[in-house]
Formats: sequence, structure tokens, C-alpha cells
Amino acid sequence: MADERMKAAAAGKAHYQGVPCKHGHGTERYTITNACVACNRLRVKAYQKRVKGRVRQLMDSAQGATGGALSQD
Repeated sequence: MADERMKAAAAGKAHYQGVPCKHGHGTERYTITNACVACNRLRVKAYQKRVKGRVRQLMDSAQGATGGALSQD
């Protein structure tokens, strides 16, 4: 399978078809990192959800500290 990755790299492709990941996803992988594309997509969504929740908490606490209004600096 390293052959497929090397061929994709030589062709300048961002993805290649490798072995299925250990989580049972497909075979599409990133050429540079060898990471599973589906796993990466799930990881990014989880990160965005965590960040969005944290920002929401910070906004709520800032509004509570200013009496419900955020200052417009």
C-alpha cells in the first residue's frame, strides 16, 4: 500500500486509496499524513462543537458580569 501513497505523492494528489482504518471507515487517506479522511472529518466536527460550546459559555459569563450587555470597544 505504500506504493499507492508514493504514486499519489509523485502525482501531486492530496488523497489516495489505502487500507481501511481501524475504526472501519473507507480507504481514502491523506497522502501527506496517511490519516483517514473520515476520521479527520469527525475529529474536526468534534473540535468545532467543543469550541462553539466554550465560546458560548464565555459569552454567557461576560453578559452576566456586565448586566446582560457586552461592551462595544
